[in-house]
Amino acid sequence: MASATALRLASGQSVDQLKQYMSTTGATALSRGGQVVPIDEAWLTSLLFKVRTTPVTGLEQIYQLNDGLAYRLKALAEKNSI
Repeated sequence: MASATALRLASGQSVDQLKQYMSTTGATALSRGGQVVPIDEAWLTSLLFKVRTTPVTGLEQIYQLNDGLAYRLKALAEKNSI
């Protein structure tokens, strides 16, 4: 399979067909029509990691993240225990 779209279209196929292209865990989840990790959970974890590990000066380079907003965002991310 050449793309994520092809994998999405393959949702519901047998596990054996999907295992040719992906891990057994992923193939099993996709054959059931589900995801291994909910996208919102994976995205939030990645975002929090990025905010926690980026210096405030780096965060201030993000469009409209200025005037102390970078400091508040970083403080909020560090308080979150995910």
